[in-house]
Amino acid sequence: MIKTGAQHIEMLRDGRQVYINGQGAGDVTAHPAFRQTIRSVGALYDFQAR
Repeated sequence: MIKTGAQHIEMLRDGRQVYINGQGAGDVTAHPAFRQTIRSVGALYDFQAR
């Protein structure tokens, strides 16, 4: 089964530690430096799942 964009985004909320400019990013799916890219990749997963 192919994962959807929502599933991909949820998988990124696993407690991983990501740093940007020496500071923890917290939830990468909500951080301004990453959220648009993550949504774009999620859209690609949705496109593939269709």
